[in-house]
Amino acid sequence: MIVLGGGGFVGSAITRRLVADGYDVTVAERQPPTDLDRLAGARVLKRDAADPAIYDELLDGASAVVYAVGCLFPGESNASPLADIHDSLTPLIPLLEALRRHPQVSMVFLS
Repeated sequence: MIVLGGGGFVGSAITRRLVADGYDVTVAERQPPTDLDRLAGARVLKRDAADPAIYDELLDGASAVVYAVGCLFPGESNASPLADIHDSLTPLIPLLEALRRHPQVSMVFLS
């Protein structure tokens, strides 16, 4: 199981639950949190979701990917909606392309 954005508030909660339920979890995070205790039990990789080169390696052998990528807080998102769209959705395009090459991997998209 891959969690993109697993170091964030929602992503880390999902990661903790998946680990508690016995899943083998890999978190890919552009800037892994300094407090790795909240991701205990997961493999944490420093990867940028906007980099198309990461996906074949991450998805090889994975059963699912959780897309928990998000950059701005609600106030920042309202103040700069285009930046929010860019930061949250631009990485989705290379992931979707990679999922076409890995049809056995399902995706959970958090919006």
